[in-house]
Amino acid sequence: MTSHLLETTDPDFAPLSLDVRRAIERGLVGAVAHHGKLTRTQRRILRAIGSSILGIDFDVEHETAATAEELAQALHDQPEPIRHRVVQFMMVLELILDPLPREVAERVETYAEALQVQDDLLGIGREYAEQAFGLALKDLDRNGYFHDFDDHGDLEKRLHVSSHLTEPFEHVEHDETLLAAWQSLRDLPEGSLGRATWRFYASRGFPFPGSPGSVAPSLAQHDFVHVLAGYGATMEGEIETFAFISAANPDPHGFSWLATVLGVFETGYVPTAAGGVLEADRGHLDDEGMCIRLADALRRGRPVQRDLVGGVDWFELAPLSLDEVRRQLGVPPKSEAATRAGSADVDERGGYSTWQIEHGDAALQRWRAADASS
Repeated sequence: MTSHLLETTDPDFAPLSLDVRRAIERGLVGAVAHHGKLTRTQRRILRAIGSSILGIDFDVEHETAATAEELAQALHDQPEPIRHRVVQFMMVLELILDPLPREVAERVETYAEALQVQDDLLGIGREYAEQAFGLALKDLDRNGYFHDFDDHGDLEKRLHVSSHLTEPFEHVEHDETLLAAWQSLRDLPEGSLGRATWRFYASRGFPFPGSPGSVAPSLAQHDFVHVLAGYGATMEGEIETFAFISAANPDPHGFSWLATVLGVFETGYVPTAAGGVLEADRGHLDDEGMCIRLADALRRGRPVQRDLVGGVDWFELAPLSLDEVRRQLGVPPKSEAATRAGSADVDERGGYSTWQIEHGDAALQRWRAADASS
């Protein structure tokens, strides 16, 4: 079957020939198919990766799978980051399987070895396949984003907490300095990143960091990314946001954000995460639109090339206009396909859960004014 170049090719993959990009798709099929077959969700994600990232219209149903050796040959002269991203796509397609066949987990490792890619998170799939979920959760912690938490430098300074943190998701519910920093975002100009983030909290009834009931300061960092990337605070918006964060981080350990969220919101392998804030709610990728949104978030995050959780002092950027911050960090717009698939911005009705609508400040819920005028 033939494939044609689409306009949304990821910058990393755009320089590759069409034949190489098609080999990548065929290699993904070869790595994750079970008894030669893909699940419906795998097919949908593969098509979305083809369209959003590889820039090809790929016929998953009729294409021949590539072996590990064939894929390695196609990518033999490509730099390690390209090959590593391909392995991470395999891991996405692997980690959504429930149950996850041991054969698939082992084959993904075989493909990674052929591509000369080492990733500490590859073992997670094998542990899921063996139903060693407790061990898998420990490995996610040990080999994930916070693997070097004990040597995190001046993280407290970037988080604006006034005490030393001993745990990655340590709750800080009585910190007047931290609370004042977050509440001061209200005083920034309309249209600024900070003002928009303050409204993100107040319009949903979220306690500000530093106050009782608030999320850990480290997790609160990702709320700036919700606003930056334009993703609502629903479960689907969380998948998009953490996919964006994972793709943006040049350190492969950052992929653990997405691996964890898939375990929470797709398979349920991860019962709780982020200090208990995220709780298992399975099956969100059953919707084809969510597969499109996931792939588009991966595409949009990659050009940023920053650690958006612990590597940015968002309060320094808060006074700038949201457009200026997006320009500085190189955030591309959403694709039309993702928008049509239901990707809602933070101020749109679809970006709110029912709880958030009921508990937030209705006067700050901008979609209400839009609904009233229509």
